[in-house]
Amino acid sequence: MKPSSRTVGFVSPEPRSGVTVHVAPLIDIVFLLICFYLLVAQLISDQKDPSVELASMANPALRSETPAEMVINLRHDGAVTVGGRTVSLPALQAMLSDQLAAAGHAGETLHVVVRADRRQQYGKLDEVLKTVRRSGITQIVFRTVRTVRKEPE
Repeated sequence: MKPSSRTVGFVSPEPRSGVTVHVAPLIDIVFLLICFYLLVAQLISDQKDPSVELASMANPALRSETPAEMVINLRHDGAVTVGGRTVSLPALQAMLSDQLAAAGHAGETLHVVVRADRRQQYGKLDEVLKTVRRSGITQIVFRTVRTVRKEPE
């Protein structure tokens, strides 16, 4: 008796029905999302100085206000930072004037956010506010930390 020989087929003779998933475009999309979130996180962290401890705010009517776009940090030691760089008050006034002119050309109103450390001396805060006012900026927002008050029982 002669042994029978068969070929082994690795491809099905019938086309498979169903959906095929292409993984390469999914990987591309996930990679782009990761890049986007890393960029946004970096832009947000540039504006926040981690050594500044914010004061607390208990007024619920003010919580819905949108913060301004230029952020000034006042550290507890009196140092003033903008965008992660320590600046002097004259340099701050020049930066504010430049930003105000740029906003005016774009037809926008410049809003300034002041993040003052609660441990800093308020004389330094007053100097920063005077510098902002001398620059011609009228809208100043103070950033605070939300605190939850317990209602009396």
